[in-house]
Amino acid sequence: MDYHTLVSLYDAHSDAVSELEHACERFNQAVIDMHSYNISLIGTAGQLREFIDKLECCYKSIIEFQDSKEKELKVK
Repeated sequence: MDYHTLVSLYDAHSDAVSELEHACERFNQAVIDMHSYNISLIGTAGQLREFIDKLECCYKSIIEFQDSKEKELKVK
């Protein structure tokens, strides 16, 4: 292939190459965004787990309190 043929091919396909480059850039950005989103979800899941643990402790305390009140009433 001579130089002019290569230039003609490049000119004919430069728009497609440019679009492909932009598509790759958008894809890479989407991967970065998805990674950030996953990290955020992991953090949120951890916070949710902590909240559930605290609710379980509260629930156990309420049950223990109710049990102790019932025992007091039975003794009286």
